[in-house]
Amino acid sequence: MSGIKDWQEDDRPRERLLKYGPERLSNAELLAILIGGGTPEKSAVALMEEVLETTGDDLLRLGRLGYDYLIQFKGIGQAKAVSIMAACEISRRRREPDKKDEQFNTTDKVFSMLLRPIFDNLPEEQCYVLMFDNRLSYLGKKQIGVGGLTSVGVDKRKIVREALLRNSNKIILSHNHPSGSPVPSRQDDALTEDVNKACRLMDIQLVDHIIVVRKQYYSYAEHGKL
Repeated sequence: MSGIKDWQEDDRPRERLLKYGPERLSNAELLAILIGGGTPEKSAVALMEEVLETTGDDLLRLGRLGYDYLIQFKGIGQAKAVSIMAACEISRRRREPDKKDEQFNTTDKVFSMLLRPIFDNLPEEQCYVLMFDNRLSYLGKKQIGVGGLTSVGVDKRKIVREALLRNSNKIILSHNHPSGSPVPSRQDDALTEDVNKACRLMDIQLVDHIIVVRKQYYSYAEHGKL
């Protein structure tokens, strides 16, 4: 196996990082440090270049590939796949800013600071409820559905219960559309109406339902549908 220790010093990503700093290394070199070795035919860097070629060198897309996709590459087994996935998740969490004392009183702020870090790497549809106090200070989030709204069947009682447990009187519902279109479906409209009715019964305000597609979103509140 072609291990990093067998390479010429100038080709070793660990040594290059120490000599030049991490910002001088390519994505493939940084990931090669994590996986440690390649195959008898390919160095770790060449192996990661092969993987990244399928994503256009896009680390966000790499984070969406998942375990089953990664282990299809010769030279990537369980340990290396898990290391890559962990690195992508750390990168995603690092982008989450400090939310202390923030007031989330605009859709753009909710989207950029709260929703994009949640949905950036997700290959499947997931649904979350975000909870706020009366000043729109963030209290936390809860996943309430995975795999598509039609198949998961989001439970509006669970949404209300989570809000009550957090002493939240304002919530935002959000899910992603992996298909690439932020336009709401009939199921999205029905879910919004059902959740809104359930919240009103418990004196909780559904501030918005936001559909996320990478760098764009659809806001029910901004479209006057709440």
